[in-house]
Formats: sequence, structure tokens, C-alpha cells
Amino acid sequence: MKKQYTVRELLSISTQYLNEKGCVSARLDAELLLGHVLEMSRIDLYLNLDKPLTSKEVDAYRECIGRRARREPVAYITGTKEFYSLPVFCDACGPDSSP
Repeated sequence: MKKQYTVRELLSISTQYLNEKGCVSARLDAELLLGHVLEMSRIDLYLNLDKPLTSKEVDAYRECIGRRARREPVAYITGTKEFYSLPVFCDACGPDSSP
């Protein structure tokens, strides 16, 4: 049987992992990616720290964290970047994409 993770546990684990990979904003990145996967704001994550996650949610989050650990920008992973509190939608055109 798989372990059922909570929001708190995943944020802790992924922040440590991203720190080890050299991400300077590891906690922020972890929060933004988990919020993206769960369709929650950052404040909602903190209001639901003990929420258990499904295996599908954990798998989707692991994929996002893996991409970030490989230095893919958070905006490319989520498809948005906040600018003056407004969402700006990003087309994920990274170095591996064709114009």
C-alpha cells in the first residue's frame, strides 16, 4: 500500500529536494507547483496543510517537481506567470521546442 502524503509533507520533501538541486527559490517553486496541481492558491495550501492527496495528485506533482529540478522555469510548467497580481499566460517554448 502506498503512503498517503499530506500537503505539508510534500511541501517539505519537495523544498528540500529542490534546494539540493540548487533552486534558489525552492519553497516558492514547491508551493506554486503544488498549487497548480491541486488548483489552489498558495494561501489555500496553508489552510489545507493536513489534506491528504490522492496518488494521481502526487504523481502529477512529482512530474512537475522533476521538471523544475531540471531547471525548467515554473512559468513553463504551469503555463502562467504572475505580473502585478495578474496572470500572464505563457506558451512553453523552451530550448527543446521548435519555433
